[in-house]
Amino acid sequence: MNDDVQKDVRALEDIRERLEAAENAGNSDSIVDMMAEDVVLMVPDQPAQEGTIPCASFGREVLAALLAQFDRRIRYMSAEVRVIGDAAFDTAAAHRLITP
Repeated sequence: MNDDVQKDVRALEDIRERLEAAENAGNSDSIVDMMAEDVVLMVPDQPAQEGTIPCASFGREVLAALLAQFDRRIRYMSAEVRVIGDAAFDTAAAHRLITP
């Protein structure tokens, strides 16, 4: 793996870790700050949300509702990271511990 790819992989790891920390802290503003303008949220049993404003609104609403009802912890575990030219993706699993 060349140095540029390793740098990109580390950047993806950093994003995943910041997202996990923000979710566990209930900090929706930090989550929104990480969203790209062309963000798309595809949540099971919900219509897809497209763009920063709809995704931010949806994310804030969902996180607030969850935190009001549950004590929750999330941990993201990367299964595969791929960097192909100027595109990259991280396929991850999420482990959630949710208690009333």
